[in-house]
Amino acid sequence: MAVKAAFIGACGATLRHVLAWTLLDGHKAAALVRDHSKLKKILLDLGVSEKIQQSQLIVVEGSSRDVTTVRNLLLNDPEIIFSGITSTWKLRFNPFHPIAMDDASITGDSAAAVMQALPCNLVSTNSITNLPIYAPISSTGHGSRRDQPRSLMPLYWWLLKEAQADTAVLERVTREAATQKQSCLGGYVMLRPPLLTDGEMKGTKEVRAGWIWEDDIFRKSDEQETGVKIACDIDPKGPEKHSDRRRDLVILDHHDDDEPIEAACICTNSSFDVAGIIGLYASCMAQNSKDTEDINKIISQCSLL
Repeated sequence: MAVKAAFIGACGATLRHVLAWTLLDGHKAAALVRDHSKLKKILLDLGVSEKIQQSQLIVVEGSSRDVTTVRNLLLNDPEIIFSGITSTWKLRFNPFHPIAMDDASITGDSAAAVMQALPCNLVSTNSITNLPIYAPISSTGHGSRRDQPRSLMPLYWWLLKEAQADTAVLERVTREAATQKQSCLGGYVMLRPPLLTDGEMKGTKEVRAGWIWEDDIFRKSDEQETGVKIACDIDPKGPEKHSDRRRDLVILDHHDDDEPIEAACICTNSSFDVAGIIGLYASCMAQNSKDTEDINKIISQCSLL
């Protein structure tokens, strides 16, 4: 059974919503999780009935680091691969290194497993028919242009050194795979949110959009970049305290066989908003939309996968 999307880290605070909306919209999906029973309960809480889960969802249990397990997920032939793998963190009594990740390499290792699990011979042998789009959640601070407020840059270096190093690996292995001459990816969407907090969904009207190319080989001479929009974390439950600030959306480069199309990089404070916009943009990618205006139109219509 070919699925619309595969999810790595489907129990996470962001991707659980994308998965739920995918299923509720009638699409089939595959999810890689460590605990099927936990995912089942999460989806029930989000309004996805047991009947829908049984008929539309394929669950693969295992580690996102295990290449065989990831390949079993990808053999379900998704059009899009979402990844929201990250680690929990802990405080340390070290002023030079106050925050440590419980698993400091899980994000990069999981991305590497996807690239190793998706060799082009899966297509040549008809094991899969799609060259999937890869849509991992990364972080600000990795682009060729500044995408963080200057006042926060020392804090990222001081507090989030381990997390930033991990997402740097994610970005490197993804871009290396996407820029190969015969890439086994149909494209990639690099999502770069700053610090996320949970809050009520505000909708796309709260989002400012801009985009840049990261890789010159995808650059189109007849299209002008709108540039990076810089955002910081905002408390979604107290908008009156931050009335002069808005959430931001930054679109980065995307590789789709021989032609480049725009891809999304999110800068927002809410996991709900990230989830919604990820779905919107990935929908455009799957529909092979080549026009920025078309992409923005789909956003305004709030249509999901």
